[in-house]
Amino acid sequence: MFLEDLMPVTELFSALAVPVIGFLGVYIAWKQWKTAAYRHRMDLFDKRFEIYEATIDFILSIRGGGQVSDKCLAVFKEKTLPVRFLFNDEVADYIAEIRSQALDAQTFSQEAEGMDAGPEKIEIQRKSSEARKWLYHQLDEEELNKRFRKFLDLGR
Repeated sequence: MFLEDLMPVTELFSALAVPVIGFLGVYIAWKQWKTAAYRHRMDLFDKRFEIYEATIDFILSIRGGGQVSDKCLAVFKEKTLPVRFLFNDEVADYIAEIRSQALDAQTFSQEAEGMDAGPEKIEIQRKSSEARKWLYHQLDEEELNKRFRKFLDLGR
């Protein structure tokens, strides 16, 4: 008699077992997906932050000595090569512009070194100075941070 009373409860648990196990499977899969998505974001963050850091280091190296060395340019180019794969075109073009301005500053400085004093030399020195000022402005006015912020913000 006691077993007959438990029979409906046993049938109920048997009927609920499959949906509960299915729900648990779906929940575990969803949590794994969320973990994988977070891990992917963190991996992207690490790679993106390396480029951000390389850009700051590059500009600071120019700011420190006022000169753009071939070695600094080569290191910057090497560290920022994957920029097109990790950021949008706007940031990739911005990095290219930083490199271009640094090359201009270097080229104009080298041209001015071999010249005699005069208006031509002054003009070339002015162009070199403008390129360096543009680079310094990227840090001083937070321009660099504005460009990188949406890719490095972990709060989203």
